Amino acid sequence: MNDDLSQILLTHHKILNKWLQFGGHSDGDENTLNVAMRETFEESGISNFQPICINGSYIVDVAVNDIPENKKKNEPAHKHYDIYFMFKTSDKKYHISNESNDLKWFTLDEFKQLEPTPNRLRFIKKWENLI
Repeated sequence: MNDDLSQILLTHHKILNKWLQFGGHSDGDENTLNVAMRETFEESGISNFQPICINGSYIVDVAVNDIPENKKKNEPAHKHYDIYFMFKTSDKKYHISNESNDLKWFTLDEFKQLEPTPNRLRFIKKWENLI
């Protein structure tokens, strides 16, 4: 999120072909917040950000998401157990990693126009409560 929480930076994921928040696998790191921070930096190039605490927790949401089969990686369809965090930054400059087609800052109204998944609908309520 930007400093005044009016925009969110999303990645257009190459494999899933969807606008998503940054993320990745823990790869053995038990500190999920550190994993989220590492993935955000790797996928955006932004290093100047801080976690937002909501109701006493840095965890914003937890979800189970279906991941389709990936024949290129020889991976069957499977589930991801996702832990969501929210970070804010004053840095508007980013870079597009090799995992993304594009990155874009979205306003709340623009975010609402994306596919209304259960995760997004929960996030919209939390975002609206913050502003």
